[in-house]
Amino acid sequence: LHAYFLALAVLCLSSALANPATKYTEFLAAQEVGEPALELLDAALEDPNQRGANDVLRAAILRGCPEMRDRVAEASAELPLASQLVIHGAFSDRGDARLEAELISLFTSGKDELQPLLLPFFMGSGTQASLPILLEAFEAGDARFANHVASVILRMSLSDFDQALERRLTQDQGQALTQAITLASIRNPPGTEAALIELLLAADGTEHQEALLAALERIGTADTARVLLHLIGRSENPASARPFQAVFRRIGPRFISEVPSVWEDAFIPAWNDTREESIRVGLLLMIPALRGAESGAFLVELIHQDTLRGRALAQLRSWNQWAAGEYILAAAALEGLTEGERRAVFQMGTELLTRRTEIDPEEREAFAHRLISMAPDAEIRASVEAALAGESR
Repeated sequence: LHAYFLALAVLCLSSALANPATKYTEFLAAQEVGEPALELLDAALEDPNQRGANDVLRAAILRGCPEMRDRVAEASAELPLASQLVIHGAFSDRGDARLEAELISLFTSGKDELQPLLLPFFMGSGTQASLPILLEAFEAGDARFANHVASVILRMSLSDFDQALERRLTQDQGQALTQAITLASIRNPPGTEAALIELLLAADGTEHQEALLAALERIGTADTARVLLHLIGRSENPASARPFQAVFRRIGPRFISEVPSVWEDAFIPAWNDTREESIRVGLLLMIPALRGAESGAFLVELIHQDTLRGRALAQLRSWNQWAAGEYILAAAALEGLTEGERRAVFQMGTELLTRRTEIDPEEREAFAHRLISMAPDAEIRASVEAALAGESR
């Protein structure tokens, strides 16, 4: 019987050495005894390439005593890279920043392939000391990697940091302010958009305008859209308006439910405050983000007044959605259009009929008949009828 149990013990030991999961289980069991667990940990640190060693290192950090964590931390820098990754991951899971300096060193070692592996560890092991190198990675990486960096910064537990950011936006200068602007837009604590808008209105082409526009592009809402329209309207020339136009287009989907108020509160005042044709053209280019009843009626009125008629016709044509139909009909009924302009309006209606959209057939047919009834010649009537027949088949 004694020989049987001796043979069974040898078999278990050999299995533990061969099977990482068993070695991990053995370590956990040995913790109850104390010294045997430390011996297993020391063996893993001495020979980290043996099977199961990394499982022991991770268990020592997550479930071991403080002395075990201290031993792993002290040895970490001398261990193979695979073991270091396991160690940093475990300390991050614990929310322990003791190896932050080593983590930063690895991240900035020039081995770009390591950065995606190391990045998540900053969520648990990163402090404010990590932010400069994370910001550098955020600004230098491609859009996808930048999004990952932003996600990590957002999830870092930084005590009182967001409150400090608010102070930095009003007190910092130069590069420090640029960093504060970027960090504020990533973490986006309450009041950030309003603070960034205030800075943008005061920036007036200064070194921080680019950072402010990038930040507002990330978090901007209808409030930002209103300010951008104001800035477009007061621009000195089309070139100075382009940065504001670019951000306005990109944030358009965020304020779609507030388009009527943005139109009334910001577009119309900006339009009325300038008589410069090039600036008004710049405002017209923003209409794709402001499409609705207000902008449709506005375009028809511009066509009627022959005020930037060609630009207004181009905007109406670019709408190319069924909602534009009633404004196409209104434009088709206007007097004073040249033959070419009238044909262009009817061409818009014809193109609308050929769109493969889920529109009620009766509504489509009614639209076509109204177009036909207003058509100035047989050729246009025939093209409308052909479009309607083609869509019906």
